[in-house]
Amino acid sequence: MSTYNIQSRETSRYIISTVCDVSTQVVLTIDGSAGLPPNTKLTLTPGINPSSPSTNNTIAGSAGLFIGLNEDNSLVWTQDAYTWQVVTTPDSDIYEIIPFGSDLYCFTSAAIQPLVTVKSGGQVLHYENQWFINPVEA
Repeated sequence: MSTYNIQSRETSRYIISTVCDVSTQVVLTIDGSAGLPPNTKLTLTPGINPSSPSTNNTIAGSAGLFIGLNEDNSLVWTQDAYTWQVVTTPDSDIYEIIPFGSDLYCFTSAAIQPLVTVKSGGQVLHYENQWFINPVEA
């Protein structure tokens, strides 16, 4: 397991987590255009392997909850571990985050911020499904 920041390539917004997150709460983002905001540390298990085309990960926040997907296709905090495929792109530091075994992609855009949701690959526009995943130094 390793700690990372996850930032949208499209909007520069980071996924945030605090110790106050509760199960079923919607996962939110915060503007990162002016620099790294607080509460952006997330734990991916196992850690990202940039030399692998895809890794299966759980993503956990500060309160020990996992990022999951609800019936409305929004990302939510949950007590149940949820598996995500983290897929490398041709750009070495940019990834796509996909609910395991699906053709859905996590995305955020100016229209839906601060939310993160999913949509099918054919509906993705520009870079809205691409994420910078950067390790956090201990």
